[in-house]
Amino acid sequence: MRCGGGCWRRYTTATVTPFALLVPFVGAVSSSLAFGERFGPLRLAGMALVLAGLAVIVLAPREPSVILSPSS
Repeated sequence: MRCGGGCWRRYTTATVTPFALLVPFVGAVSSSLAFGERFGPLRLAGMALVLAGLAVIVLAPREPSVILSPSS
């Protein structure tokens, strides 16, 4: 699935935006694979905390949004 403009048209901004939090994680994993960089326990715990927060945001049940029309 191409996620350029297609994601913005198909999903709401509130749904797609939290995935921007994955950018540092993907960069860290890539540097680990490409350059053999090692991470200490504090950094690994921080990465796990970011992933857990992202899971909470993405997987939390949502109430349907209600669009109110102005009363005239």
